[in-house]
Parts: sequence; structure tokens; C-alpha cells
Amino acid sequence: MHDVLAVLGRRYPLAEVLVSPCLVQGDAAPASIVAALDRLAGRVDVAILARGGGSVEDLWAFNDEGVARAIARFPVPIVSAVGHEVDVTIADFVADVRAPTPSAAAVTVTPDASEIRGRVGAARTVLDVRVREILGSWRERVASLRSRLDPEAAARGVRDARQRLDTVASSLERERGRTLHALRDRMGAIAARLEAVSPMATISRGFAIVSRDDGGLVDRVEAVGPGDGVTIRITDGLVESVVRSTRRNAA
Repeated sequence: MHDVLAVLGRRYPLAEVLVSPCLVQGDAAPASIVAALDRLAGRVDVAILARGGGSVEDLWAFNDEGVARAIARFPVPIVSAVGHEVDVTIADFVADVRAPTPSAAAVTVTPDASEIRGRVGAARTVLDVRVREILGSWRERVASLRSRLDPEAAARGVRDARQRLDTVASSLERERGRTLHALRDRMGAIAARLEAVSPMATISRGFAIVSRDDGGLVDRVEAVGPGDGVTIRITDGLVESVVRSTRRNAA
């Protein structure tokens, strides 16, 4: 037990050790070992079953079936460190790990404090770098917000925005003028085409449009007869007339 405690104190001083004493040889030893293991069940993270070297008869309690079953049902890992390296018992085969000596068992169940210090130091370095990165990012964001809240910067932003609006307004005004001019040209062309086919244009050249009282056009002699009323549309008005007679052109 002294060897185990010495190794634990050197490698992992934070370890809390719970000792469950028992007989390790003799007829009463198997029951004592089972009782010791049962007392530890549920109270530890790992257990070391250990004793010093001895003859085969001295170690015979660790070949007991009851001891083997107690080791098998133990709720957490057990390291068997019974006797010296050359000694082998059934407990060694049932345990989760076999250690050649009790000191080796203590090494097996504990981390190395120096290794932990190195890992903690590496983690601290990584954490420091990450914290610096986060703080640097927040400083940049705060500086950006400060510049936005600066009255002079805000005034410059307003001036820039107003200048951009003026530029856009000028562009829109020019585009509006070009669009209206193009629309006028198109409307003028359409009006000219419509004027060319307008009946009024034909009338202005000395022609007339003759229609019956019912609105039907008189485009041949058979369309009216003597006594029918007709309306003659000329350039500046209408002439109401009555047909006296009709005459077909000679063929």
C-alpha cells in the first residue's frame, strides 16, 4: 500500500484513495476479499486489487471462484496487482487490467500530472489566442460603430447621399426629356399616317361624303332614289338635300 500511495502522490496528488482492507491469504481470505470489494462498489471510479508476492499457496485465495465472481460483477474497472510479475492467478484473468506490481497498477489508474500541466498550458494558449481574436473583432466593430456615430462622419454621409441623389435626379430628368421627345416623334409619325388615310383629308381636297338618312353611305346610284333625303359632308359642314333624280354613268 505504501508503494501505491507513493506513486499516486507523485503522479496525481488530487487523487482521493479509499482503502478497503482484507485478509489476503488463509482459509478466511476469499470471503474477506469479496467483502472488501463489495464495500467499495459504487464508491470509487477504479479499484486496485493488490498484495505482495508469495508462494502459490499464499496467493491461492485469488484463485477462488467467489473472488472471481466478485471481480466480474464490480461496477467499475479493476486492476489486478497480485504478487510479482511472474505470479498469475485467476483474478488476473477476470480483472479488466493486470499490472505486474502494485506500483505499476498505480501508474495505470492515474494520469501524469506533468502531462496534464502540458495539456492545460496548451489549452490556455489556444484560449488566449481565441480570446484575443474575439476581442480584436469586437474592437473593430466598436470602432466602426463609433465612426458611424461621429457627427462629422454622419454629415459627410448625408452630403454624399445628397450628391448621389442629385446625380440620379439629373439622370432621370435627362432620360425623361429623351423619352418625351421620342414619344412626340412617334405620335407625330402616327398622326401623319392617320391624317393621310383620314376621310377629312380627302374631303379637304374637294370631295364629299354622301349618306342616307339611316346613316348608310351612298356609294352607287342604286343606293338612293328620287325623294330620298341625303346628307352631304363637306369640309366645313353638312348639306341636307333631297334626291330629285338619279342617273347612271354611261358605260
